[in-house]
Amino acid sequence: MDLSNPTVRSYYMEFLRCAACSQGFEYENPSYHPITLPICGHTMCKQCINIMGGQKACPQDQVSFGNTPIDQLPTNYPLLMMIYRPSELPKDHKQRHYQCRSYIELDDEKKSYFNDLEKGFGDISVIIMQMSKKKKKNRSTIRKLFSVLHSQYITNEGCIKFLQVASNLGEYISIDFILHYQNHQELKNNLESALGLQQGQFPEPAIQEKILKFIILLIRCSGISSEQHLMYSILQLVERKDQITIQPSVEYIVRLLFGVHCFEIEPIGEFSSIQLKPTFPNYESIRLVYDSKIIENAMEYGCYMTGEQWSVLLYGYETNESIIDPIIDKLLTKTSFQTGIKQYEKIVSSIGAVQGQDLCDLIKHIQFLSNANLAINASGLSVLNSTLDMLKGALNSSNKFKKRS
Repeated sequence: MDLSNPTVRSYYMEFLRCAACSQGFEYENPSYHPITLPICGHTMCKQCINIMGGQKACPQDQVSFGNTPIDQLPTNYPLLMMIYRPSELPKDHKQRHYQCRSYIELDDEKKSYFNDLEKGFGDISVIIMQMSKKKKKNRSTIRKLFSVLHSQYITNEGCIKFLQVASNLGEYISIDFILHYQNHQELKNNLESALGLQQGQFPEPAIQEKILKFIILLIRCSGISSEQHLMYSILQLVERKDQITIQPSVEYIVRLLFGVHCFEIEPIGEFSSIQLKPTFPNYESIRLVYDSKIIENAMEYGCYMTGEQWSVLLYGYETNESIIDPIIDKLLTKTSFQTGIKQYEKIVSSIGAVQGQDLCDLIKHIQFLSNANLAINASGLSVLNSTLDMLKGALNSSNKFKKRS
């Protein structure tokens, strides 16, 4: 990965530096080796890991470290492969981990599985670098691939985390395939159908922001007494010539927020006033629940988009996918995955067998990932290797297909 390129560096360095101190990872200095925590997936430099000493939970999110002492966890070499050429890193696994107690204590069979997994994750590093060089890239998928790299597969807890991430990534690949056949207008039309809006009624990003901020202002300052009163008051803040045009957007957004219970009634003498609940103290908190509900409604309808596409529709630019992706992740379920696979199969049927084997391979890989076995135990490392192979297969089949289509 060409980290000398400012654009590449600004986007990808967040994945290649310590979550605690922001130091970039280095191989030459062992203090800055990346160590991935098993459950939450945060990766920190060895120096910060040592400083945390006897702590039991990640300082970033308070998630438990699990059963393995963090100072015994191995260096994440697949992450270092994003920064260094292969010739600059040791190839031999024993040389890489000769000081890592948790690796040394593995029996030969488990060491073999671990070594295979490390090689497989290294292959994922190569795929990320290839994808990052493309002019048109799905940054949400790349972000998910990085989350795969931030896996600690020497512990059972880390293995389960990896399988969950791999399954989510499988759904992202499926969604990416579906979206390959939809243009921007089709996406918007599908979204409006999913949300019960007429064509052209989904508000532009600037309108969404303006209405949400008007809502906060009016609720705090104007003694709003009802849903209808709030709608009317917002329209009075808009120029008369724009009121008819914006009215459907106002009605939709206000009803959506009332539907997710953002407000509470506060009695004031003989009257009552609507107030924002304490859990929604500012624009950002209202915005998050608003975005989440729209995406949830769309996905329930079977309307899929990437984080970048949602970012464009909701904010007007692509770079807010870091806000959108966690929302999508929470909504990904086995049911949503199966819905995506059905849409995939419909598309395959409609385009015929022109792409043949690649399409068959891709659906095979995706179906496996949708049913990834999360019941990992001490002898279940082979499941991880199978999942990793299927994940690589899905990525490669998807990339081959896109090149041809």
